[in-house]
Amino acid sequence: MNTAIVYSSITGNTKRIAESLKLSLSGSVIFHVDDAPVPENFDLIILGYWVDRGTSDKKMTEYMKRLNQCTIFLFGTMGADPEGEYAKGVKTAVERNLSGCRLMSHIQCRGEMQRSTLDRFVKVLEKNPEDELAVRKVNSYHASYGHPDDEDIKTIVDSAKKIVYELN
Repeated sequence: MNTAIVYSSITGNTKRIAESLKLSLSGSVIFHVDDAPVPENFDLIILGYWVDRGTSDKKMTEYMKRLNQCTIFLFGTMGADPEGEYAKGVKTAVERNLSGCRLMSHIQCRGEMQRSTLDRFVKVLEKNPEDELAVRKVNSYHASYGHPDDEDIKTIVDSAKKIVYELN
């Protein structure tokens, strides 16, 4: 199966998963979104993004909007709980960018957040210990530490393998 993996990564979380997919899917090619052509002649396009302000990062969003008549598997990394209400909203927002494509699956997992995020919200809490957003962000930072872990990666790789099998 002819598979393209296109990813965007700011902290290395999404890149790590994309590289694991490349190693696990024979015949696949991998591109950073900055270098990715509009894929033609691919049976499956796997898109990996990081979450920025409730949707996919800007570069991946722009890339997705250029796709048409493609079969897609999406995965995303985020500091928030991938099973929570926020994540559901992210999925909806991201999927709106894929017009005319066949979406096979969309998986999200935690990704370790940048240390600067923790530092910024700790400063907020020093001034206002009751700030609910800052408390949530600090808690999310700690919960996302060490992710994506081996289990997260295995879940995404196994899902991609299943899709490849179904498309063959």
